[in-house]
Amino acid sequence: MYQETVRNVAEIRDSIQDVCDHFYWICLPLVEDNALSTLNPEFITWDAEVKDKWVRDIPEGAISVQNNPFPFYEGLIGTDDFFADFGKWFSEKHERTAAVIGIRTDESIRRFVAIVSEGKPTFRDKKWTTQITPKLYMAYPIYDWRTEDIWGATAQLDLCYNRVYEYMWKNGVPLSKQRICQPFGAAQKAGLDQFRAIEPETWERLLQRVDGVNFGAIYCRTSLLGNIKSMKPKHMNWQQYAVFLLESIGIYEPSIMARYYRKIKYYLRWEEKNNGYVYPDVPEDTKEKGQGSWKNIARGLEKNDFFLTYLSFGIDKSGDEMLVELSKKHRLLGEGLRPKVASKLAAFEIKP
Repeated sequence: MYQETVRNVAEIRDSIQDVCDHFYWICLPLVEDNALSTLNPEFITWDAEVKDKWVRDIPEGAISVQNNPFPFYEGLIGTDDFFADFGKWFSEKHERTAAVIGIRTDESIRRFVAIVSEGKPTFRDKKWTTQITPKLYMAYPIYDWRTEDIWGATAQLDLCYNRVYEYMWKNGVPLSKQRICQPFGAAQKAGLDQFRAIEPETWERLLQRVDGVNFGAIYCRTSLLGNIKSMKPKHMNWQQYAVFLLESIGIYEPSIMARYYRKIKYYLRWEEKNNGYVYPDVPEDTKEKGQGSWKNIARGLEKNDFFLTYLSFGIDKSGDEMLVELSKKHRLLGEGLRPKVASKLAAFEIKP
């Protein structure tokens, strides 16, 4: 993360120390997506195996593996899973707990529907709250704010804020596009190049820490990584392009082509059952939400989406097993394999 973000967190901690009994600054190894590398598709925070490449040191007083107080943390887990477990753990130790989240429905209609939906358990009938357990609530107090509302309140109340937003603005990033989070995910990588302009020293360390960072910064908003638009040749329709991509993959690894083929075949059968499309009459493209098309298939292949999540598939056991076999075959035994895959490789006693 940005060094300016670290400064901002420290500023908040210092400002509330008189009223805050516990301040948890978490620096544990957690799993994050890395959409910048095919060979290392996950990024592990505070990975002890690469401590010499860490972008920064663990802050004083932070929680690390050495002083971990959480019984639910027994090794590598995903960040979202950690957040959920932490909320339940904290609420059991204390009275009723609110996990305050700063999402805004102005960014997504799905968020609006989820937050204001009828029938969900809430705190005192406040629609912007959701009960998770008898003692834990999720609270979304600014769900109906716009970006301008946030900055208006910041100015009028003289609130502290992360200066990275200001630097992004000066660097030409509009308010609606500014994001500060881990920068390697499928959507987040679109802002990766901001590190180079805002904090060059942090960028220099990132180059040594994460596979694919420089490539991602150069091409993060281009069709080369399947973003914004496709690279489909004009003389092909979407079905022809999907077949072309499949055959191209098959030249280098037939087993991956076969896996994609089975997934696409299942996808087409689902379309036939639910939307009445009978092969080969699947539409080239469709504007209807929830309906499939050859464009969706081609885009999923173009994004190098191994699990085809672009077509609403989930991560599956057979995919994990194939990653193990491919790793054995091609000796792709790097540090960034998904934890499940890495554990299976260890079971096979495979050495790099």
